[in-house]
Amino acid sequence: MFNTTREVKRLNIAYNYLTSVPVQSFQVLTQLTNLDLSGNMITQVEAFSFSCCDKLIVILLRENLIMNARYEATDGLVQLQTFNMRNNVFESFPFPTENENTFFVKGLYLASNNVLKLNVAVPTKFPTCSYLDLSGNYLIALDDYGLHGFLHLETLVAKKNNISLVGKSLFGDKPHGLQALLLQENDIREIPSMLLTRLPNLTTLSLAKNNISNIHNIAFEHNSYLKYINLDENNIHTCWPLALIGLDSLQTLRISFNKLSFLPIDFFQVNHDFRLYLRGNNWGCDCSMKFLYDWFQKTRFFRYPVDCNTPLELKGKNLLELELKDFCTDGDVSTQSMATTTVLNNDITRQFVLQTKSIIIVLMVLVMVILVLFLFKWSIRNN
Repeated sequence: MFNTTREVKRLNIAYNYLTSVPVQSFQVLTQLTNLDLSGNMITQVEAFSFSCCDKLIVILLRENLIMNARYEATDGLVQLQTFNMRNNVFESFPFPTENENTFFVKGLYLASNNVLKLNVAVPTKFPTCSYLDLSGNYLIALDDYGLHGFLHLETLVAKKNNISLVGKSLFGDKPHGLQALLLQENDIREIPSMLLTRLPNLTTLSLAKNNISNIHNIAFEHNSYLKYINLDENNIHTCWPLALIGLDSLQTLRISFNKLSFLPIDFFQVNHDFRLYLRGNNWGCDCSMKFLYDWFQKTRFFRYPVDCNTPLELKGKNLLELELKDFCTDGDVSTQSMATTTVLNNDITRQFVLQTKSIIIVLMVLVMVILVLFLFKWSIRNN
C-alpha cells in the first residue's frame, strides 16, 4: 500500500471505514510523525500497533468505537506528544494490564468516553505525561491513588463528570507538582482542601458549577502560588474570615452567581490587589458592605457590577456606583457591624454544634458497645 512512500511524515486516513489499526501497512512508514485515524470504526488498539513508527509525535484516534487499548500499543514511541482518543466507548482508565508498564506521552486526551472510575490497582506509569483530559465521562470520584502513576502531570481536566469525592491521595502520599486543576461542572460539595495541601505548586483552580456551600477558613493555606480561583455558579452562602489565608500570589477570585449576602470584614487577608468578581449574588447593601465598598474604590482592576438585592429601595442598583451615604450613615455603622458579626458567629456556632453532635453520637455508640461487652463477659462468668 505504501511501498513508495517511506518519507511520508503525515498520514490522514480519517473518516473512512477502518475497523482496526492497519499495522502491516505502517511497516514501511519509518519517518511518520503525524497519524490521523479519527472517525473510523476501530474497536481495539492492539499491542505494538504503532511500534514500527518510532518517530510518531501525534496519534489521533478520535470518534471511533474503541473499547480497549493495550499499553504496549505505543511501545518504542519515546517522542510521542499527543495521544487523542476522545469520543470513544471505553469504560475504565487506566486501561487493563497485568504487568507494570510505562507509557510515554505528553498529552493524553480521553474526554467524552464512558469511564466510570479510576483503576487504582494499575501499576502503569506515565512519567512524561503533563496533560490529562478526562472531561465528559461518568466519574463519580477521583479516588486515592487513582492517578499515582502520573508523576509529572501539570494539568488535570475532569470537568463535566459526576464527581462528588476528591481523594487526598489522588496522586499518592507525597506532594505533587500539579499546576492546574479543572473540575468544573461536577457535584463537589466542598473545596477539596486535603488534596490541595498536597499540591503546593498549583496556580489554577476551577471548581465552577458545583455544589460548594462555603469557603472555609484556611482552605488554601498551602497554595501560595495559586493565582486563579473560579468558584462561580455554586451554592456558596458563607465565606469565612480566614478563607484567603496563604494566597500570596492570588490574581483572580471569581465567586459570581452564588448565594452570598455579605462578606466578613476580615475576608481580605491578602496583602495585595487582585481581581474580584462578585456579580449575581444576594448582596445586602448596608453598612456591612462599607469595607468592601472602600476596597473597590482603591483597586486598580476592572470591576463587574455588585448589584444590591436589599434593601428594596436599592434593589438592582450597582453598589459601586452609589455614594456611601446612600446605603450607610455614621449612626448605622456600629449597629450593622454588630449584626454582621452576629450572623457570622451564628453560622460558626451552627457548624460547631453539628460537629459536637457527631462526636457525642460516636461516644454514645462506644459506651454502648463497651457496656454490651461487659454484660456479655459478666453473664459468662456467672454461668
